[in-house]
Amino acid sequence: MIYNIEFTFVDPFNAQPFVIMLMQSGITELTMKTSDNDGSCRVTYEVDECNIDPDEAIKQDLEFIKENDLKAITYRWFLL
Repeated sequence: MIYNIEFTFVDPFNAQPFVIMLMQSGITELTMKTSDNDGSCRVTYEVDECNIDPDEAIKQDLEFIKENDLKAITYRWFLL
């Protein structure tokens, strides 16, 4: 199964280190969108459950966000 994992950051500058980390990790299906309303930035990427456990991916992402003092507002995952 393929999952989408989505994180929302306060702004694109906060999301940038996260996006770079994902790209360096080999994530190929990645989108980054900025909201015109409040300036927040949504980063969404796909993981295939056969290759990456979505729960483990989120756990590692949250550790990276905490270690780098990034300001993530929300996160969620869902099936495609």
